[in-house]
Amino acid sequence: MRRSWAAGLIIISILTMACGGAASVDDYKAAFVYVGPADDGGWSQAHDVGRQYLVEQTGIETQYTELIPEDATAFRTVAEAYIEQGYPEVIRGINAFATGVKEVNPDATVEVVWTFTWFGPEEETQAANALLETGADVLAQHQDSPSTGIAAEAAGAKWISYNTAYGKDAAPGAFVTAPVWAWGPWKLVSFLYTN
Repeated sequence: MRRSWAAGLIIISILTMACGGAASVDDYKAAFVYVGPADDGGWSQAHDVGRQYLVEQTGIETQYTELIPEDATAFRTVAEAYIEQGYPEVIRGINAFATGVKEVNPDATVEVVWTFTWFGPEEETQAANALLETGADVLAQHQDSPSTGIAAEAAGAKWISYNTAYGKDAAPGAFVTAPVWAWGPWKLVSFLYTN
C-alpha cells in the first residue's frame, strides 16, 4: 500500500508571512479576513489585537477586511483581491507541512482537498474519507472540528489535529499531535501538543 501523508482539509486563510531566509520587513505583508467586526469582543477582535501587535513589533504591512461571511464565494472574492495585491495565502502552510513530511519520509506524498469552510464537520468527513480511499495513512487539517480525526480513527489511520488538543479526546487512537496557538499579545508563538 502506498504510504502517503495527506494535508487534507486545508482551507484558504489569508493570514500569512513567507517562510525562511534572511529577509527585511518590506518582504512581508499580512492580510486578515474577519468574520465579524474587528472590535467584536471575540474571535475577530483577538486576531485584530494580534495583527496590531505584529505591526507594533515588526513594522510589517497589514490590512484587514471585516464582516466577511464564512461562505466560499464571499471569502474567495476578498482573498483573491488580497492575493492580487501581493499578499501569500495558506499555500505557505501547505508547503511548510509538505517540507516537514519530506524531511521525515522523502518518499511520502502530500495531497490536498479544499473544503472552503472553517467549521464543516460534514465536508471534513467527506474530504477525509476521499483521502483515506486514495491510501492516505495520516491526515492533517486546517479546520475546527474533530471530524477528520474521527474518520481517520475509523479507518485505522493517524491524525494531526489543529488549533487545540481536542483530538486527544475526540479520536485518541488516531491522534498524533496538534499545534496549539497562543493569540495573546504577550507572545505570538505556537505550541506543539504531543500525545
